[in-house]
Amino acid sequence: MNSFTLDEIYVGQKASVYQDHHQGRHLRLLPAWWTTTAPSTSTRRSASRDPFGRCIAHGFLSGALFSTLAGNYLPGAGSLYVRQSLNFLRPVYAGDTITATFEVVKKGEEVTKPDGTVKFSPGRIVMKATAVNQRGEVVVEGEACSMAAREKVDCSRF
Repeated sequence: MNSFTLDEIYVGQKASVYQDHHQGRHLRLLPAWWTTTAPSTSTRRSASRDPFGRCIAHGFLSGALFSTLAGNYLPGAGSLYVRQSLNFLRPVYAGDTITATFEVVKKGEEVTKPDGTVKFSPGRIVMKATAVNQRGEVVVEGEACSMAAREKVDCSRF
């Protein structure tokens, strides 16, 4: 676990985390939690008739890795994850290993307030978000924004 303050973060800085989808365990847990019954994500029999031909993971199973990155690695402990946009480009299957990566592309961001005024927020970190499978194929891409910790958090207590 890391805790980077705004001063310690630099454009081009990267962090990654990975998740193995072993034997579909994650594929079964998430639909049960969300009570979804989409054929492509529920049973092998239903998925075999789906365009992908087998069960696929919910996009947010891979997307959730970005939240892990923001809270634990970049910017890390003490940060606030404020925005995320994701494009799901390819299916993720049981047995796939997904590696999610953030790369800092900008420090500071203009924020539009509810009243329509625009304010520059120097404490925000804008990051390119990319997830790839074990074959190096990009499965998710997008952008994320976090507010870096003002003071370094002692991660030894976690």
